[in-house]
Parts: sequence; structure tokens; C-alpha cells
Amino acid sequence: MKRFSETALYEFNREINPAQIAFMRAEDPRPHFHHQMEILYVAEGTVTVAVNGEEAVLGPGGLCVSDSYDAHAYAHGEGAKSYVIIVPKSYVAEYGALTRNKILAGHFCQSAEAAAALEPLFALLSESFDGRGGRGELYRKGLVAGVLGVILEYFPYQKSAQADKLQGIRDILSYIHGHLDGEIGLKALAKRFGYTPTHFSHLFNASTGFHLREFVNTLRAQRAAARLKAGDPVLSVALDCGFSNVRTFYRAFTALYGVTPRKYSVAAQNKA
Repeated sequence: MKRFSETALYEFNREINPAQIAFMRAEDPRPHFHHQMEILYVAEGTVTVAVNGEEAVLGPGGLCVSDSYDAHAYAHGEGAKSYVIIVPKSYVAEYGALTRNKILAGHFCQSAEAAAALEPLFALLSESFDGRGGRGELYRKGLVAGVLGVILEYFPYQKSAQADKLQGIRDILSYIHGHLDGEIGLKALAKRFGYTPTHFSHLFNASTGFHLREFVNTLRAQRAAARLKAGDPVLSVALDCGFSNVRTFYRAFTALYGVTPRKYSVAAQNKA
């Protein structure tokens, strides 16, 4: 599908509180990736899913698992209904420990046995997030632990040289995400992670499809958009989000959103 050939975009708004999960009806986003793990469960109809360039068509009970920083996208068939859970790897510590430095052997599963185990868990999660269950985060954590247990059974992780490389990329991206409001330069990052600047630049571009500066400014612009929606002044947003000057902020923001930060802010306030 043509839409799956687009360059994947880092989704800052998917970065949630590491002590919580997000549960939602799945939409058809453009290819994207983020630090959190994302699990899609097909309840009705068919959904075409893509992860890291691999595609599959899943029917009811089908499951798609995208690990940290896996590029993924979905396209729903007519009448299809699916759910997504976004889970911080630290949310269930045992799962994070079991899967560190490993990669998924596959991202898709269409198993009647797995579906039978997952259907009641997703139904209870849906009730909880709709406010019908009347239970809180600890209850949801138990349900998510059950989902992750099924994933470990039907999605074996494996250790390989690629897994070590991928974990290194995840560590780099996680570091960048945590330091967006500070100085993030090629030489400093390369030194921190044990590479020459040239090797680091090549590795980063090959892994993300972005040059480092473009990637960092895109994340900063996404973070800035949330601040502008809240009505914060453009200048303070630019500086607080790590941009060295307003000109760079305007250029990065306009390239991503198609409008200047000021126009974006005005439009957001008019909608409020």
C-alpha cells in the first residue's frame, strides 16, 4: 500500500507517563514510531498492518506487536474495529527484563488459541477505560500483564547481533527524547555512545531515516505544538523546547505542520 511507503514519523504525543498505559480505538495513522510498545488487537473485520516494512492482513482475533521504535502503520477495511494498547516497557518490569537486548521473531499473529485468551482481556480493558469497570491502574496493570504473557507465548523473542544493535539505537533515541530541552550535538552524542561522528551519523540515518538535526528539531516541534495549543507564548515555547533561536524554530515547525507557530497558536486558540 502506498501509504506504508511513507517515511515513518516519530510521534511525541504517544510518549505517555511510564507509570500508565493508553488504550484506544485504533485509527489509521501514517507510519510512525515511538519509545513505547504498541499492541493492536483486531475485534471485527480486517486490518492491514505493517511493521518495519513487513505487511500482513489480520482478521478478528489477530494481533500486531510493535516493539520500541519499530515503524508501524495500520489500514482498516470497511467496518473493521480494533483496539490499541500503548505500553511503556517499564510498566511491567518482568516483561522488560525478559525482553531486553532481544528482538521479536515476528510481529503478527492470527491464532485461535491466542484470540481466545486475548478477547476477554481486551473486553475488560475496554470496560475499564470507558469508565464501566470502576477499577483503576492496578487492575489495568494486571490485565496488561496477561496480554504481555500471551505475547511472550505467541511472539518469541530472540537474541542476535541485530538485537544488540537495535538496543543500542533504542538507547540513543531514549537519551535524545530525555534531553530535548538541552544541547544535542553530533560529536557529543557520538562520543557518549562510543562512535566516531561519521559512523554515528550513518547509523542514525540508516536506522531512523532522518539526519540527527532534522530528527531532533522534529521532536522539538512536536513538543512545541502541545505548548502552543495550551496558549503559551511563541518565544518562550521556542526556547523551552530546546531551539537555539526563533528562526530555527519557525523553520522546523513550518516544515512539519505547514503553518508558522504563530498561525498554529491562533488557530488552536480559536478552536478552544
